[in-house]
Amino acid sequence: MTTCSKCKHWRKTGQGNAQAYGECRRSAPSPSTTGGPMLEPVWPRTLDIDGCGEFTAAPMPKPERAAESVTEPTRTPRQTQKGGQNRRKR
Repeated sequence: MTTCSKCKHWRKTGQGNAQAYGECRRSAPSPSTTGGPMLEPVWPRTLDIDGCGEFTAAPMPKPERAAESVTEPTRTPRQTQKGGQNRRKR
């Protein structure tokens, strides 16, 4: 199903009583004034169940690897000039 919530361009910004809402970031934002001299970027606001003709599927999250399958790299001792004796005797 091609809904906004499954699109890679949609960013969730809040949760209503029954549905989430967010912004479609497919295109550049439109400038909007808030009554003052400043312009603010505004992206189209949509519900999570909305959709459009420019849907692009969001990438699937990578599955977590099991802890037992992760192995620590083997470490080799650091080579020194005196055959491993890098401390000075006092």
